[in-house]
Amino acid sequence: MKVYGGRAGFNSVIFTGQTYHSIAKMKNGTIITKTWPKKRLKKLSRVLNKIPFIRSLSFILELILDYWKAFFLLAVFLFLSMYFMEIGELALLFKIYELHPIIYLLLALCIVGIIIKVTPLGKYHAAEHMVLNAYDTRHDLSLETIKKQPRTHKNCGTNFVITFCLCYGALSIFFSEVNELLTLLSFCVAYELWRRKPKHLWRVIFKISKRAQYYLFTSKPEDQHIQVAMAAFSELKDAEVSRN
Repeated sequence: MKVYGGRAGFNSVIFTGQTYHSIAKMKNGTIITKTWPKKRLKKLSRVLNKIPFIRSLSFILELILDYWKAFFLLAVFLFLSMYFMEIGELALLFKIYELHPIIYLLLALCIVGIIIKVTPLGKYHAAEHMVLNAYDTRHDLSLETIKKQPRTHKNCGTNFVITFCLCYGALSIFFSEVNELLTLLSFCVAYELWRRKPKHLWRVIFKISKRAQYYLFTSKPEDQHIQVAMAAFSELKDAEVSRN
């Protein structure tokens, strides 16, 4: 079975396969699971995926369709962050020091990372990685095997975030001010690099990502967090196998 990705929530883990998503939640001490089919743009997606750089737009649209709630919360967070950066003493601080745009981006990532680290989200994120590592290396999903796995993963979305930050920083040299074009162009270039994974560059990106995953975006999970991830993965596996 091929797993295309996973995502952690404050009390849940989601996995994505070829045809389905699965989720497991901890609610009142009980694990609740659910599966649902992936939404796809079909013809439009197939056309866009053939065009380099433009195909990143298809990726964005599919992510929004699948995770619109998460995108809504992210949009609210970014709006509030920009609002507070433009008012009061914080805005004055930025104007005085004229920080490079990439510094703003890294500061935002650190804030998000700290929030993840000190909340259950970091533990569920780590459990998600550990379950995937156990399946990838040994196809053994016993609790004892999973607990021995590293809490970083080679296909974590952090890889894309790091790639985007590097592209954003490099491309911002050619822009006199931060604007939507810089963000979009950085996203398109980052997507192509993330998709192709050039050998030498990707080795550097993954080293940075691995440390970011460990120190910012995950924390040591307890048994209950791992059990939720195990339930989500088993639910996805059953759904994908029954379809085939």
